[in-house]
Amino acid sequence: MIDEIMNAIARKLYSLFGDGYEIYKNSIEQDLQEPCFLISLVSADKKPMMGTGSFRILPFDILFFPSRGETQCHEVTEILMDELEYIDVKGDVMAGTKMRSEIVDDTLHFFVNYDFTIFRKKEETFMEMLETTNGIKE
Repeated sequence: MIDEIMNAIARKLYSLFGDGYEIYKNSIEQDLQEPCFLISLVSADKKPMMGTGSFRILPFDILFFPSRGETQCHEVTEILMDELEYIDVKGDVMAGTKMRSEIVDDTLHFFVNYDFTIFRKKEETFMEMLETTNGIKE
């Protein structure tokens, strides 16, 4: 699911910024061409729920390396705040939460969580009938 979410983020970035911006996932290749994005998963957390469900918390850091300095980072932040609120993951809409950004060393870090609940199919178990004989031993 993590790769599917990363792919959905990449598709959304491509639809917003087009061919002029390279989009990398997980790591940057050598000779990075600015402007570009790097999508990385910060961590993954799983919280159990009652029954067979669990809640997954997936915070992402979308780094933006500008070609025109901090002003371009501000412009991109505005776009990402509005447009990454919802992404399409294999036909399902996921909502982005906890959005925030910061600029460190002329690089924009845009943080967004895509959290979801998973329900596992409960394994069916059947009881067998046992026959017993009762008797009094003399």
